Amino acid sequence: MKKLGLIVLLAVVMVSCSSDTIFEKRESFPDLKWNRFKELTFNVPVTNVEDGYDIILTLRHITQYPFDNLSVEFLTVSPSGEERVSSHSIPLKNKDGKFIGDVAGDLWDVEFKLREYVVFSEKGTYKMTIGNTMTYLDTPGIMDIGLKVVKSKIEL
Repeated sequence: MKKLGLIVLLAVVMVSCSSDTIFEKRESFPDLKWNRFKELTFNVPVTNVEDGYDIILTLRHITQYPFDNLSVEFLTVSPSGEERVSSHSIPLKNKDGKFIGDVAGDLWDVEFKLREYVVFSEKGTYKMTIGNTMTYLDTPGIMDIGLKVVKSKIEL
């Protein structure tokens, strides 16, 4: 009976956690480097134009990542073609020079909110592109980068 209760509890937790996420996808870099000219494009289907959403960049890097931050440009194109662009410097180390994020061995996972409480203006597929704006041709130490769109916890 205890096992059944545990299974039901886990199922409820998994469903409740995933129901707030409307999109999540990652792009891997098998050679552990992100070329400056390789843009990452995600096609995000949007059906709800009433609730607010957070748009989150997910990043996995190795301990040997040589920089304090990662500079990116984020472009959103609505189904009707309206464009919004923003630049971000994602901190990967604290002021003491230590990596921030969740660690497992030599792998670090970081989440960074690119936009907070976005209410989409129209239904359809939004094209969201993340570009590498670091000054080097290849940014070493990057395992994968992704995009996650989740229902915002902010209540207005």
